[in-house]
Amino acid sequence: MKQAGGQKKVGFHHTLGRGSIITDKMLKPRLVVYCVTVALIMLAPLLSVRPALAASATLYLSPASSSITNGSIFTVNVRENSGAEPVSAAEVHLTYPTDKLDFVSISSSSAFNIVAANSGGGGNVNIDRGATPAVTGDQLVASVRFKAKVSSGSATVSFGSSSKVVSLSEQDITAGKSSGTYAFKAPAPAAQADTVAPTISKAPEVTEVGLNSAVVTWSTNEPSTSEVVYGLNTGYGLAATDATMVTEHKVTLQSAILEPGTTYHYMVKSVDSAGNAVSSDDVTFSTKGYALDVTVVNQKNKPVKGAKVTVGEKSGTTNDKGKVALADLPLGTLAGTVEYQGKKTTVSVEMKAPEAEGQTQAASFKIETKANTWLMIGLIALGVLLLALAIWKIRKNRGSKPQPPASASTVGPVVTPSA
Repeated sequence: MKQAGGQKKVGFHHTLGRGSIITDKMLKPRLVVYCVTVALIMLAPLLSVRPALAASATLYLSPASSSITNGSIFTVNVRENSGAEPVSAAEVHLTYPTDKLDFVSISSSSAFNIVAANSGGGGNVNIDRGATPAVTGDQLVASVRFKAKVSSGSATVSFGSSSKVVSLSEQDITAGKSSGTYAFKAPAPAAQADTVAPTISKAPEVTEVGLNSAVVTWSTNEPSTSEVVYGLNTGYGLAATDATMVTEHKVTLQSAILEPGTTYHYMVKSVDSAGNAVSSDDVTFSTKGYALDVTVVNQKNKPVKGAKVTVGEKSGTTNDKGKVALADLPLGTLAGTVEYQGKKTTVSVEMKAPEAEGQTQAASFKIETKANTWLMIGLIALGVLLLALAIWKIRKNRGSKPQPPASASTVGPVVTPSA
């Protein structure tokens, strides 16, 4: 085919089979038909109506049954199980008998996180939930709380006919609904309140006493707590406790406040599980202290026997060597006295911590003494007796000397005249 200018116009053609030639005029209609066919095939899934899904989900209550005490609040879980089918929503309408149950509340679940309806009362509970993203399998839709009103019989919580599980394609795929039945019972008789306090079956005792510690033990007739209050007086101010319920009590007192050689007041206390408490009487204990050897001499540096020595709160009497040992004294300056022959002499001692364990501090006190009164009386009595014997001896000796002879007298014969 020639065009103006002498050039040939080449037409689009294709050879089919034996010498068949398809020109461009013949191809265009066929190309249009081909494109339309391909488009229809690709759009077919979108344009076609989806077939209805087989019902595969169930709605049920958990627990399906239980025994409920009158006056108690219990929870009924609304659940759905769709197997492998994705679920986008659940519409639940429950009914319950108002003469036996009171509606309390509804709580949501994490699976169905969109709340569309959430109400209850008057015998009906309405729950509409959406799930984003869609969920599969056994899922909690919501939890409903009821309160029991009766002590006998039973109540059935049922799904309404409009309750359904909705698939991702917005179809109702509910296959079944299972209600729940709940039996009622009367409350158990209230246990009699325990108003009896424990008793102390073994009196408090202090053991394992140290310079800054002590252990207090006692016993009670029933399990109870352990507490020790203590201090320098009956105001106490310090406490050591153990909340363990036991009958054999042991509390360690170990504090920087405890001083060596010091007397403390204490009282034990025990409380049972019902809150009943028992306390002991006030008792005292003394921590271990330091030792002091005391020597008492007179003005001639001779040992004084029988002197009563008091240092701090400790006292003792000197032996024939003028010595007495005092134990468990505290540190610091301690005032004291030495009593002898009715006279009291004031003394003081500076107690210091020993450089070595077991080391004993020593102190010496000098006092004025006077002669023993009874000895003086005895000597005086002996002197008087000896003087009396001497006088008696002298007098006796004087009375035993010979006396001079008496003068002789001559008597003549008597002459009687004759008649």
